[in-house]
Order: sequence, then structure tokens, then C-alpha cells
Amino acid sequence: MALPRDLKELNKKNIKSILRQQGAMTKAEIAEVTGLSVVTVNKLIRDLVENDEILEQDNSVATGGRRAVSYKINPNFQQVLVISLQEKWKKITYSFSVYNLLGEPEFVEDMSGEDLDITALKRNTKDLVCAFPKISCVVIGVPGIEIGGKLRAMDFPLLLNVQLRETLEAEVNLPVLVETDTNAAILGYKNRPVKEENIVGLYYPERFPPGAGLLMNGEILKGQNGLAGEIKHMPLQVDWDNFDFSVDEIKAHIRKMVLLTMSFYDPETIVLYTNFYFGQKDFTEELTEELKQVYPYATLPKIVLSRKFTTDYRIGLLAFGIDYLENNMTDWRI
Repeated sequence: MALPRDLKELNKKNIKSILRQQGAMTKAEIAEVTGLSVVTVNKLIRDLVENDEILEQDNSVATGGRRAVSYKINPNFQQVLVISLQEKWKKITYSFSVYNLLGEPEFVEDMSGEDLDITALKRNTKDLVCAFPKISCVVIGVPGIEIGGKLRAMDFPLLLNVQLRETLEAEVNLPVLVETDTNAAILGYKNRPVKEENIVGLYYPERFPPGAGLLMNGEILKGQNGLAGEIKHMPLQVDWDNFDFSVDEIKAHIRKMVLLTMSFYDPETIVLYTNFYFGQKDFTEELTEELKQVYPYATLPKIVLSRKFTTDYRIGLLAFGIDYLENNMTDWRI
């Protein structure tokens, strides 16, 4: 049973979430959407305004001699530091981005990641946290898996077996979330938004093995150890250490993975993230025709060929951060 204080905080969270998603609203509109009484909304709005979590705005419209007042989220009450590590155009890069609660970038910087070890990462992260004191959590995307507090199966050796979360939390005294790149990307794709609830993303970098992100029934599927989506370990007789990453080899692997994805997950959408150029003929149509031969009786998934991995990746990481802030009231800066 929820205690009165817990219920009050839950209702505040609900109001903030609605304002963040829908924009400015009046008290009456908030009461209608939330199902709360106008009296309750008045009390909660007063607390949120006093705490600077939401802002009052005058709509400059007179109604019966009284001004129409609406309320909107204070976008910079909290900020999220998003750090994404990825391969881009065959180079390892880091992106440091600071976003407000509306997903608007306050700061973006890309840099080479070839020599960025944990010492440099700590320094850059701390510098940004000092420069943007409203940062309330840090979200890091990595092409690897965090198991037992350490980064495992990392494509980039400088962070292999590093206790990334623990190390950075101690450095900046903030919560740090670590997420797999493909999981973040497929959540970013979902946040566009799209109506599908079962989506598989297959990501093919240009010099590293592929990975997958799985969204099943609207939730990211990770598995017991976070290994769901580690498709490079599938027994497909592929020697990734000596793989030539040619277009023909990538297309052949994608064909196998699309069939396996249909067999294992039966998704509504399969997103193929790649910068490889597959020629003039529509590769997605070829894949759909091949699926028809195997599943002539089934509703086939929509296959999307996307070059927006970086965009979806960052949006997904931000979504993880916003979700954390909406569901955790703890202040780490004590």
C-alpha cells in the first residue's frame, strides 16, 4: 500500500511526465488527463512551481476577466549527460552530449576514441559535470556488455574489463547507467515514435562484428546476463577475426540473420543499421521476397534499411536517462 508521501510523489512524477510529453497545459487540462481532482492538482502544481520543476506561463488571453495560465516543464531543472562510444566511418569515436529534459542539446562534442582510456573518460566526464551543474545522471552507450560490474565482450580493448559504472560514479557522485549500443538504438527508433511493439535492430559496423537490439512487447529484452543480441556468437561458421567486411559478405550474413530473426522473434519490424552501400536494387525487397518463400502464410515484418544509427543511439540513451530521472528521486549530491 502506497504511503501518502509516496502517492504525492507519484502524482508529481505523473504530472511532470505529461507536461514533458505534451507541452504546456492548464490546471484543468492536467486534472482531466491525470484523473486527479482540481484541488489536488492545485496543491501539486504549487509544490512543483516552488521547487522550480515546472514553470508558469501567462498565455495572455483574458477569460472572464482572468488571465489564462498554463504550466510547462522546466527543461533545465535537470540535465542528462549522454556519452556514446561507436565506430563511425571505420574510426572509433566518442560523443559527449548534454541534453535538457525536453531532449534539446545544450552541448555536443565528438572526439576520437582510439586513445580514450578510462583516465581520459573520467577527466572529460568530470569536466562536463562541473560545467553543467544541472546534470543529474550520466548514460553511457558501449559496444559491449556489462556483467558483474565490468565491461565484457568489448569491441574496443581500452575499456575491456573496466568497472566503468563504479569508477565514474565515484568520480562525479552521480548515478551512471551503462547500456549496450544496439539496445539504445532500437529504443531510440521506438521513441520516434512508431506504433510497433516488437522490433529487432541489426547493426552492422564497418570493422567490427554485428550486434542486435531486441524490443519485445514494448520492452528491451536483455536476458539473464545481458547477452541477448550478441549475434556474433551464433554458430554460422563466420570467422570475425578474419572477416573481410565486403558488401557481398555483409549481405549474405544479413540474409541469414533476417531468417533467424523471423524464426526466433517474429517481429513487426526489422531495422538494418548499416553504412554499407548495397547497390541500386532494393535490398529490403529482396529480403522480403526471400521471407515470403519460407513463410508464405505469415504476415511478414517491415524491413527498414537505416543510416540513422548514431541518431537513434543517442535518442535511446537519452530515453534511458529521462526514464531514470522520472522514476528515481534520490539526490546523489549530498
